Amino acid sequence: MTLEEKIINTQELNKELDALTKQKEELEQKIKDAETMKANYLVEILDEMKKLGTKEEQVDNIFATLFSRTEVAWLDDVGLLKKLQENNANEFIKVTTKVSTSIDKNALKKAFKTNESLKEQYKEFYGDKLIEYVVVNDAETHARMLEHIETGK
Repeated sequence: MTLEEKIINTQELNKELDALTKQKEELEQKIKDAETMKANYLVEILDEMKKLGTKEEQVDNIFATLFSRTEVAWLDDVGLLKKLQENNANEFIKVTTKVSTSIDKNALKKAFKTNESLKEQYKEFYGDKLIEYVVVNDAETHARMLEHIETGK
């Protein structure tokens, strides 16, 4: 290939790369717009299903299923840490390498699920937070989802 051909090919590649970059940016914007629209629809579906008092809606082969769960919401980290330290509940305290002490919230939440007296002991430091969400999928995926829920996966 001659020098002139290489120069011409390089310029053609520049044009192609510019066009591909523009297409990529347009696709990224379309993805962002679609994700925003989907999130808005899911909020609206959640609200309407709650108003109707239904846990599942089917339209043709498409299912919308409403889920909810309650999570622990921490109210007073400083007070909780102090109380845990007073009670020598070290299994719920983690010390990081920069020598700061903090609460191991995951371990504490897990323990709350199986130990009511522990949960009661620290009740002034947490509250319950209800999380609700909707999943929309086709019949095949819906059936697999229900199977996984039933088997506890």
